[in-house]
Amino acid sequence: MATAAVIGLSGGKRILSSSYHYSDVTEKLSFGTDFRSTHYQIVPTKLSMDIKYARRRSIERRRPGLTDDDSVLELLVTGLRPRWSTKKGTPSPCIRGRLAFFSYFVRVIVVLSPDQCGCVIVGNPSDEREKQSELIGLLCGCLQVIIQKLGSSKPTKYVFLQYADQIMGLFYKVFACRNATAHKEAMLAIGALAYAIGADFAKYMPEFYRFLEMDLQNFEDYQFCAVTVGVVGDLCRALEDKILPYCDGIMTQLLKNLSSDNLHRSVKPPLFSCIGDIALAIGENFNKYLMYAMNTLQLASELYAHTSGFDDERTEYINSLKNGILEAYSGIFQGFKNSSKTQLLIPYAPHILQFLDSIYMEKDMDEVVMKTAIGVLGDLADTLGSNAGSLIQQSLSSKEFLDECLTSEDHLIKESAEWAKLAINRAISV
Repeated sequence: MATAAVIGLSGGKRILSSSYHYSDVTEKLSFGTDFRSTHYQIVPTKLSMDIKYARRRSIERRRPGLTDDDSVLELLVTGLRPRWSTKKGTPSPCIRGRLAFFSYFVRVIVVLSPDQCGCVIVGNPSDEREKQSELIGLLCGCLQVIIQKLGSSKPTKYVFLQYADQIMGLFYKVFACRNATAHKEAMLAIGALAYAIGADFAKYMPEFYRFLEMDLQNFEDYQFCAVTVGVVGDLCRALEDKILPYCDGIMTQLLKNLSSDNLHRSVKPPLFSCIGDIALAIGENFNKYLMYAMNTLQLASELYAHTSGFDDERTEYINSLKNGILEAYSGIFQGFKNSSKTQLLIPYAPHILQFLDSIYMEKDMDEVVMKTAIGVLGDLADTLGSNAGSLIQQSLSSKEFLDECLTSEDHLIKESAEWAKLAINRAISV
């Protein structure tokens, strides 16, 4: 029920009743705020057609375990993605519709979840809480889609930013619910919000960081931990060097997670990639973590360099690990490029080239690993230049592997190889 979902965001005590269903909420969300009026008025938008379509199709495509109301909102969220297309130029009626929808959507949540009220479950507590959490998660999913769409369009972004404080306040209330499903959806939406806001998200970091740090330590729910690692990457891209004050805690936890035997193996590839995101964001300031990060990457690359004899599933997982390690190296090289501390990377060059050679000789890498590996070779040559020229000339990766990538039918691999060839030629010719 919608009342349960929205009022539950407040974390206090209010009786949940069957006053209306989610289909009623989605009907209300098909209207928006008319900004032309001094007093806000509710006006119909094109989204009402989406609602009616979602209600009809939800009956046909409902997943087991979902009520009609849950299915309507789930299908609506999915339908929003392809139907909202951003056009360049002046604000269009389509953009006005998005603004109107977003405005009223946030206002409905805020109005129905005042700070001092909460909920008392009537009926079967466990069932009601499960339904409530499912619906809160779907609402957060709606917000994530809206944030992504409005944040990517300049004509709508300035209006969208006016609601950032309200949105973060709502997400903090979701965290207070202590439900994993809703929490994960809110965390994903925050990642989208950070990416949309950019460097200005720094003002939310002092309060948000305590949730981030706590979630990175959540070994019991590995999917939850993986989501949070992805959000760290979003924060790095949004904040860039403004994330530096929080890097001590984040890097400590990332390295601790990578060394843990209790963390599910699926989380480790994104953990490696996240190290590269941090290095790219803070540049030469990564120096204080360089030795610890490189030692961890070196141990991992030696452990996962060889995959012969494994079944397909194991080989696919090893490839994902290799790609994560390579992305970490790439972020580190790019982060140190043009800095006064590039010489700190020279001692690690021989091992990285050896790792690239072993990947090539194994002959079981997929296209993703191939593209990332040839990119790392280019990054190494581009960053270290003549300091690594002789090492590169001795490497198989700069010869047979590069030639193979240059003749690849995958245009992305071929483009990366052409760039790497130019970087290598510059490094060798100096």
